[in-house]
Amino acid sequence: MILSFLMKYGTCASAILYVLLTFVAILSTFSPCLSRLAAHGKTRISMVVLQEQNKSTSSSIISQWKSFLDHPWLKIRKDYFTTFYSLGFMWSVMILSYSNHLVVSRTHRSQIAAIYLLYLHLCRRYLECRFVHVWNGTMHLAGYVLGLLHYFLLPFVFLSNYDEDDSVNILRTNSNSSSSSSSNTLALVIGIVLNVVAQYYQHVHHCILARYRNHHHKSRNVKQRTEAAEQEERHHKIESLYTIPSGCWFDYISCPHYLAEILIYLSFAILLHPIMRENELQQRQEDATSSTCYRKYLCFWCEVVRPWRHVILVCWVFTNLAVSARASHAWYKRTFPSYPKHKKALLPWLW
Repeated sequence: MILSFLMKYGTCASAILYVLLTFVAILSTFSPCLSRLAAHGKTRISMVVLQEQNKSTSSSIISQWKSFLDHPWLKIRKDYFTTFYSLGFMWSVMILSYSNHLVVSRTHRSQIAAIYLLYLHLCRRYLECRFVHVWNGTMHLAGYVLGLLHYFLLPFVFLSNYDEDDSVNILRTNSNSSSSSSSNTLALVIGIVLNVVAQYYQHVHHCILARYRNHHHKSRNVKQRTEAAEQEERHHKIESLYTIPSGCWFDYISCPHYLAEILIYLSFAILLHPIMRENELQQRQEDATSSTCYRKYLCFWCEVVRPWRHVILVCWVFTNLAVSARASHAWYKRTFPSYPKHKKALLPWLW
């Protein structure tokens, strides 16, 4: 019953929520409170250290609110990132399997490829979190909940439109057009190649980060045993945990793993786009027969966002990671005076 309800309204709801999340991510660049909630790892450590150094005795509402946001009960270890991918994989398999989505059909082979590449991405990220990453710092509980929400909504982007007359999703075909078949084939080739390349380079850059952090994690333990002054230890806390990574895309941008993540989701959109448009044309014909005012109002908003949910997903991922890349790039330049000036935050030679 619950899964049937999710199948019926999940595609539209996921698109609307991703639009709202995108605006919240943009708003976080202007709101210090939202940026504190979104910060994790090195950027969050930097915020906490700066707050301790600039702590004032004022009891204003703003300072009390900031203290509440930094309450220890609202902080969790960053290695909880692992649960994003373990739960995301299990949830995606359950939703997409229940919907009977994997139909062997030449017309929808790009959609099937997108789903299996999603499984590969989630499994790879889980294994990287378990065996590659070297975790430092914490993240806020709100950021953790936001990550869980993203992976809860994610499989609904890959669903076809739900048919009310059946208990499962039906892959609607439109094989009468040879141009449609050729566009699906082109999307299949471009999407798979882009996805595989992006996943490979994201793994490469995660290994580079882990290698640098593992080396400095060991050197940090030696350094802390020789320092006696607590104030000096706090001053060198961040510098002893992190360093300037280099190699591959790190020679051009500060966050190449974020760029690879964006390319992965872009490949999903390329694979899903031709099928989303074909399915939506038939769904609009069914929605036009709705008789109640409530149904017509709901169908109006679904018509606006639902056929573009795969594009909205890319916009959300790009905005969210661009905000994080901007904060990380600023942190690198602020922490390391010798940071290369030619490096950009996310897009080589551009930004």
